[in-house]
Amino acid sequence: MKVLYPSFLFLYFLIFVSPGIEIAHGAFPQGDEIMHVRTVRESLETDNLFIPQLNGLANAYKPPLLFWAGMLSDVLFGESFLSERLVSLLFGFLTTILLYCGILAFGKSSRFAFQISLVYASTFAAWKFSRLLMMEQMLTFFLFLFVYLYLRFQKEKKIAYFLFGIISLNIAYFIKGPLVIFYAIVLPLSFLAVDLLRIRKRKLNVNWQSILKYKHILLFPLSFLIPILWMFYLSRYSNEGALLIKFFLFNENVGKFFSENQPMLRILGGWLLYTIPFTPFLFLFISRVISTKINTREKRILRVIAYFLLGLTLLHLLPNRKDSYYVTPFIPILFLGVSLSLSEAKITSYFENPWLGRIYILLFIGIAIFSFWNSESKILIVSAVTILFLFVSLYTQYRFQIQFLISVLFIPLIAGIILPTFQNPLPANDLQSFQLTRLCVVSENPWHGMDYQNQLRKTMVIYSPPSSATDLCENQNLPILSLSNFYSPGKKYIPSISWYVWKAHLEIGVNDFLEIVQNVHSLKFKEQIQFYEVERR
Repeated sequence: MKVLYPSFLFLYFLIFVSPGIEIAHGAFPQGDEIMHVRTVRESLETDNLFIPQLNGLANAYKPPLLFWAGMLSDVLFGESFLSERLVSLLFGFLTTILLYCGILAFGKSSRFAFQISLVYASTFAAWKFSRLLMMEQMLTFFLFLFVYLYLRFQKEKKIAYFLFGIISLNIAYFIKGPLVIFYAIVLPLSFLAVDLLRIRKRKLNVNWQSILKYKHILLFPLSFLIPILWMFYLSRYSNEGALLIKFFLFNENVGKFFSENQPMLRILGGWLLYTIPFTPFLFLFISRVISTKINTREKRILRVIAYFLLGLTLLHLLPNRKDSYYVTPFIPILFLGVSLSLSEAKITSYFENPWLGRIYILLFIGIAIFSFWNSESKILIVSAVTILFLFVSLYTQYRFQIQFLISVLFIPLIAGIILPTFQNPLPANDLQSFQLTRLCVVSENPWHGMDYQNQLRKTMVIYSPPSSATDLCENQNLPILSLSNFYSPGKKYIPSISWYVWKAHLEIGVNDFLEIVQNVHSLKFKEQIQFYEVERR
């Protein structure tokens, strides 16, 4: 079964995570992903493979590993959103397998390791970021690889594990930059905190001798070895190298401390959001850590993981930027901790809890009600699932299996029913019939130009802000795709077709959500895209 369980995990990714990956950007508009796809394709088109390019310049926003992987996938499988997003799908699967191996390393059964790994793979974080060309899943894998290797080092006292972990950090730099190395340093410091500080007889004792066991921390500067060589290469052999390093290290990293401050609850909200539908496991983990005394090796590791996750959360409260998705690389570490805090009997009792079944029933009924305003077919699907679950829940013999299955299919089911309501149309599909050789995209946001260039591969897309559209577009008689409410072309242009899309950076409150439910065709939260042709005389 140790071989079959990874195969089941692979099938789960193939069947329930990958569908819709080709048009996933319609469901999740991601500005960063638009830039990443454009970088991959432009670098291939211009043969700038070593230093990825964006808009004719070296891309200084992100380190290059994600782009290199995307380019390799495009070369192997052909240029498409599917090829590029396969990178994230692969690393999502590898992270799940690594979690499976990590749980086995602590003596748990293969069945239990499979259950926890499948639970992680079914979280909103794993599902979402395994379908987008973004750095999160790749970063998650390499950070978790370091955690896995360091825990093996602590368990078996073999320095080779630690050195391989250092190598993984050298690679991880090319995904996130220096921040990932600071993430990693928190782990041995968490071990040191557990060994250094002990509460005995209600008194805090400091074991100073334990510091001697952590001399290996002095090897952490080796994590910067390959990054330093990379920066040396950029500064000496690239025309834009010095500016590239300066922009990335200061504007992109240090700059996060000077941008507009965001509420601290965004990070905490990220833990709640991206662990759905298994957020209760987070609170189970916290309660276990608080109530557990350190009297075994596993309980010591459990306390270390708790300190590590707390330290990483606090670390992300320091910059002004506190986006909720920053916690996603830490979620498999949480589930490794969950595996140490729960036994097979405990996880079985969790999924056999009748209240869990009732919650799912209410959720499915709510989804059915929501879908009533969307389409008849979807309410029939949800109603059928609800009736089936009500019927099966009468038979307590299979309660665990049924509720576990419903749990791991919860996110794909929600995604297949609700997300299409919020999915933007793809104007590129309709524009294909015009056989455009050139197109001018007019918008306040330059990323819209990149987005349509990604979609219209055989069309040269020219971006223009509204103020320059007359010179760049109208004087050259180019067809115009306008995404601006402040611009309309001259009299020689006639409107041809239009679409409505969700407003950029839309944050929907509870009242707004209820309003959308009541009228999904309302234009209150949408804006128009208009395509103009030059009038033929």
